[in-house]
Amino acid sequence: MTKARRFSAPSLTPMIDVVFLLLLFFLLSSQFKTQETLRIAVAGEAAQANEVDLQLVELGKQMRLNGIDVTEHEFISHLVGLQPNKTSFAIRSDQEVTYGEVVKMIDQIRSMGFENVVLVEKQNED
Repeated sequence: MTKARRFSAPSLTPMIDVVFLLLLFFLLSSQFKTQETLRIAVAGEAAQANEVDLQLVELGKQMRLNGIDVTEHEFISHLVGLQPNKTSFAIRSDQEVTYGEVVKMIDQIRSMGFENVVLVEKQNED
């Protein structure tokens, strides 16, 4: 006759140890960073001052400043001559311009001390 085997459940302790080690590893190796925000003023906020010099920046195949084709270097040299507290920028871009390029332009303008930057939607030409 054969002896009846007793079935014993495997120990869960090693599996729980591995799970805690993995949890600890991922907690220690991850970086908890808050999402950076990009403040964009509404069009009405930028024009609240009495005298505002509005600069229109158009991004596309060629960068345009107030309707004139400019290079990035010419654009930066134009910014140097403006007063940050009395100047607002409206940025309009074509569909082929990436979000990264628009954000880079906003960062470039803000790094020169200008705070009033708004995005303008390009109207469809039907």
